[in-house]
Amino acid sequence: MEPTASVSTAAGRVQVTAGSPISFDSGKKGEGRLRRFVEWSPIEKFTGLLVLFTALMAICSLLQALAFIQSERSFLSVSAIEVKDEKPLTEGSPLIFESRISNSGRSTAFIVSANYTLVISDQPLPTDPSYVKGPSDILGPVVAGGNRQLTFSSSTDKGKTIILSKVHADGIASGTYHVYVFGYVKYKDEYSWFSNRITGFCYVYNPLGKSTSSQFDDCRSDHYIYARYGNPPPVAHGRPTGK
Repeated sequence: MEPTASVSTAAGRVQVTAGSPISFDSGKKGEGRLRRFVEWSPIEKFTGLLVLFTALMAICSLLQALAFIQSERSFLSVSAIEVKDEKPLTEGSPLIFESRISNSGRSTAFIVSANYTLVISDQPLPTDPSYVKGPSDILGPVVAGGNRQLTFSSSTDKGKTIILSKVHADGIASGTYHVYVFGYVKYKDEYSWFSNRITGFCYVYNPLGKSTSSQFDDCRSDHYIYARYGNPPPVAHGRPTGK
């Protein structure tokens, strides 16, 4: 039997056997794993590296698939709001508007629901949108690169279109009152496996705007203008009203 000796040090225990290489156990797990890998046979090393390479390739393939799906998806947005027939809002004007929903994506989108809320107010919009129940028949497909034109109005509880009063008309012309149109479009496409997509919009009427450019400006609020998955905030019952 070959003589052995062991010596304890601060770093660990050194075991010495005559005629054998010195082994050192530092007690560090990382170094132990590295030593075990170094001691693997060539076949074991090849198999381990192959497993690691396969896992990395699977992750890369998944990321590429997700990127491809994202690039091929539809994207709906409300690209324009105009007063019907592009007439300026004056006393006696019916509150009827035209809107264009555009699909700038690469696949067909199907509108699940949409909301258009109109508010005339002498105050800024609140931080978070408060949607009011409106038309519920805005449904159907929008092909890639296509548009959906629709007309909506602000009506009384009896369904009659609201006519702009002199007070509101004068206030809008002077900048005292503002006409806000905001809402969202909820839609899905062939890649909507888990959740629908939703795009929020917000516009404010510009009395100085021209029909050759736009009668409405962007509200510039990320609480109203957004693109995300899921559902919009709850919709209150009632009809849009002036304040």
